[in-house]
Amino acid sequence: DEADMSRRLRDAARFLRYSANFSINTTRAVLDGTGGTNRFQVIDSSKSDVSGANKSSLFLFMIYEVKEDEALILDFECPQARYWGLSLGDVWWGGVDYSYHQSSLNAHQATIDGDGHFRAVLALTDPGVPNWIDPVGAGCGVLMMRSYFIKAVPEVTVKKVPLADVRRHLPAETATVT
Repeated sequence: DEADMSRRLRDAARFLRYSANFSINTTRAVLDGTGGTNRFQVIDSSKSDVSGANKSSLFLFMIYEVKEDEALILDFECPQARYWGLSLGDVWWGGVDYSYHQSSLNAHQATIDGDGHFRAVLALTDPGVPNWIDPVGAGCGVLMMRSYFIKAVPEVTVKKVPLADVRRHLPAETATVT
């Protein structure tokens, strides 16, 4: 009836307002906390009073920006943790297509280099390397690292390089993936 339809429309509007505010405010908080894009902010849930936070989790959030002819190379020593993984989100903090695109990686899927480091390449075009993280055409969004029972916060370096020069910034033994 009309009253029920009116209530449902108000609920839908409230949900849209909440979702937009969450995305905008969380993005702003990460950018303010890091000083800009392509830098990670650490959220240690063991030190958080956020209701429902899993005290054994640690998150790193980054708002990324990358152009068609650029790549971001992420590099960190493989952490000791029961679980760690990276996943991409869109500007609304929603997941991107993981069914047909490698938009996430975890410790079991990742290729770890001989020096014990995990190196990933976030680029709009496939650079032909293991650990390519595919943003599915989105030049900006969020990259999240989630871990559980991690021994130490990894120091993650993020380097923006020309896409054509990716291999110059990776170890010589980096495989070619076709």
